[in-house]
Amino acid sequence: MKSKNFFVSVCVVLCISANAANGVKAPTHCMPDEKVIFSCPFKNGKTASLCASPDLSKDIGTLQYRFGRVGKAPELSYPQPAGHPSTYFWLDSSHGGPWARYDFSFSMDRFRYSILIQTNSVIAENEASLSVFRDSHRVTDMECRFDSAINNMWRLEELGIRQRP
Repeated sequence: MKSKNFFVSVCVVLCISANAANGVKAPTHCMPDEKVIFSCPFKNGKTASLCASPDLSKDIGTLQYRFGRVGKAPELSYPQPAGHPSTYFWLDSSHGGPWARYDFSFSMDRFRYSILIQTNSVIAENEASLSVFRDSHRVTDMECRFDSAINNMWRLEELGIRQRP
């Protein structure tokens, strides 16, 4: 059993090393000095990213949502300027064994933006989507290309972000 675990570990390290050597990484709007909490490209060529300051903790630091084509100025950055997530965002999360579910959202004027992320490490079923609502009506849904995503949503769980009412 130990040799199988060792073999799997070596394969994972080699795959990560090969991707890093080839410059393969998920697209993101985050700056090099920011932590990528989440970043996911969509089929329409646009990307949603959650970018945190390096000092993000329960009491200090900032988080900002950015959306648009990577390499260009984001179409939407919220909040403006970046602020602590406990002030501007909602986070509902749940876990059960190998699965986790995160519903990260914020409101701006009459619109609510919601990123829903669901992962399951046992059956390798991972998905994420972005939904936009105007008032209480769904305006759009976009499915994330999760195979190209960066998902560190667990970092937000200890920050005191309120649940959506």
